[in-house]
Amino acid sequence: MNPFVIPSFDRFANPEAFGILLILPLIWLIQVWIYRKRQPVMIVSGVKSLKTLDSLIGKTFRLIPGLIQVIGAVFVSIALARPQIQEKSQEKLPQEGVDIMIAMDVSRSMEAEDLKPNRLEAAKKAAQVFVAARSRDRVGLVIYSGECITACPPTTQHALLQNVIQQVDYQNLEDGTAIGLGLANAVNRLKDSKAKSKVIILLTDGENNAGFIAPQTAAEMARQKKIKVYTIGVGKNGLAPFPMHTFDGSKAYQQVPFSINEDLLRQIASQTGGMFYRADSRESLQQIYSEIDRLEKSTVEERVQYRYTEVFTPFLVWALMCLTISFLFRFVILRSVL
Repeated sequence: MNPFVIPSFDRFANPEAFGILLILPLIWLIQVWIYRKRQPVMIVSGVKSLKTLDSLIGKTFRLIPGLIQVIGAVFVSIALARPQIQEKSQEKLPQEGVDIMIAMDVSRSMEAEDLKPNRLEAAKKAAQVFVAARSRDRVGLVIYSGECITACPPTTQHALLQNVIQQVDYQNLEDGTAIGLGLANAVNRLKDSKAKSKVIILLTDGENNAGFIAPQTAAEMARQKKIKVYTIGVGKNGLAPFPMHTFDGSKAYQQVPFSINEDLLRQIASQTGGMFYRADSRESLQQIYSEIDRLEKSTVEERVQYRYTEVFTPFLVWALMCLTISFLFRFVILRSVL
């Protein structure tokens, strides 16, 4: 910053410093009184010589030092008031976060190909898109079939979670559909959460036929912990193409009957304040996740931060210049001219 260029600014940090300006008239009157007291008394025979001393130019020159001092005092007051330039930065922060657990059915029936390429791959893709949209929330994953594991606890490391989702398959767990066990595991992961809103997305394509915890018991656990459960029944009721692996490694298809216990899923959702959805295509499954994303948005507040830069230096420089010029006028120029 050029110290001789007076900058523009946004505010004064110490505006009370302008109180100094209130005493400037008093200082001016004192200077006038002192100046008059110091005027010599001359006895002359005529007034011709006095006309030069009392000329307009002479009086004007005598006023200049005092005027410059007043301007300098104004600059000093401005400097003491600390002019500042404001720099604003805006940041959006979550005020009310949402902790989410996805409980995904990975039983053997999820290989059915009524959703393309199959039910599990469609569910994984929809979940990945959903996770990508929840940048401000903690999201985790539970997978279940006949047994259940936590694949990823609630986290904001969404790239890690998406990679975990991508690696999910049917091979790691005992077959079956333990809806109650999967839901209870997800509840356990959220029960101690400090988030303002806690949500479980429970996805299955069948009926509860395994596990030692009844779905109704797990739903009551969720209700007591104020966890909302959205349930999704994925796949079509009735016959669906199911791949059968032959001895030579090729794939053959068989039409296999499937049924989803919609009444149970509706009950779980209703008991916990959530909603039940049916997804009979990849597109409808994606729309369901989008709808849940819309319903469970985090409350966001905008925080504005201000940083201030001091710019009082040019005003001090000009105050010093005024003092120097006033000194030169009073003790050099006036004495040589008048």
